[in-house]
Amino acid sequence: MNKRILTIAYATVILLGTAFMFSRPNYGWDMLPYSALALSYDIADPDSTHALAYAEARRVLPAAKYALLVDTTDAYRRQALRDPEFFSRELVFYSIKPLFVAGIYAVYRLGFSIPRATILPSLISFALVSVLLLVWTRRLLPEPYAVGLSLSVVLGPFVLANGRGSTPDLPTALLLLIGSYFLVEGEGRARAIGMVSLALAVLVRIDALLFVLMMAVYLDLFRIVPRRHIALMVSCAALATALILLGHHEILDRLFIVRPAVARIADDGSHSLIVAYLRGLGNGLIGLALSAVWLAIALAVVTLYARTRLVRSMRHDRPSVLLVLILAHIGTRFLLHPIVEDRFLIADYLLVWFVFLITLRDLLGAGATQVRSQPLIQ
Repeated sequence: MNKRILTIAYATVILLGTAFMFSRPNYGWDMLPYSALALSYDIADPDSTHALAYAEARRVLPAAKYALLVDTTDAYRRQALRDPEFFSRELVFYSIKPLFVAGIYAVYRLGFSIPRATILPSLISFALVSVLLLVWTRRLLPEPYAVGLSLSVVLGPFVLANGRGSTPDLPTALLLLIGSYFLVEGEGRARAIGMVSLALAVLVRIDALLFVLMMAVYLDLFRIVPRRHIALMVSCAALATALILLGHHEILDRLFIVRPAVARIADDGSHSLIVAYLRGLGNGLIGLALSAVWLAIALAVVTLYARTRLVRSMRHDRPSVLLVLILAHIGTRFLLHPIVEDRFLIADYLLVWFVFLITLRDLLGAGATQVRSQPLIQ
């Protein structure tokens, strides 16, 4: 089938999906603190931003949806609604994502309502991730397989479900994937763009630093870029993380302790950090059963096995080493913050997928070469 026709068909599906998500945004409670933080660019008084964030939500959201956000049977939401001081203290968990908040403010200044502005960064990221998926897949597979597989991924739960929410998860994944694409597939200046993209991801969500460190190891092992460039990327990402955390030092311990939000209401600071961490770790292990991380791990293992049929030394095989590093990243992230939600691992999942496609291409290429090398008459 003609490549142009397939591209138009793909773009049509993505545009329709984007329009559908724009018309039916998923306004979660996180919309409120992100709204207040964006409004604080223009309004210094925290009580005023609290009141305006709720007022705008009441004005824009359907009545039933707004009622869920201010559900007074939920202790945490009741406290946040009635106590501006408590609400302001909770903002620290959201202000550690400065680039995401700045993006919301920029969209708001363009004329969108503040609730809608919290959704648009994710919606834009969905469209751009869709483009990147197709571009990358086309480098690995011929038409129409590239279009079909790209659609199956972008319309799957890892990407689509996060395209209409007030969270930084898809914007973070976009920056990490752009960085990975240019570093894995690019050359020369393209790799510089990749490293800048990875470093910027830390400003959207600070846990992206772990992903940056993973890619730094990959780049250094295979001497893909000069070490001084790797050191600069890591230094910038680490410095940004340090500055963000220094400005939010009061929650340093909570970055490693997973508690339900409602538990923070009565938190008097007398808990044992070790006990709290182990309790969170136990809950995280139970939650693994509900995550798709096992599918990603299984695909990675199958891909690693397939690569043993292609290469003599796994240690010197870039795709194999990258897969091992991805698995190490997932494990390390879980140990540092013992919770697994698929929205935190979008970039990991998609990178595993691309290494699988690289392996599929290599296997098909090896098979074709083997067939061509065989004599026509035995």
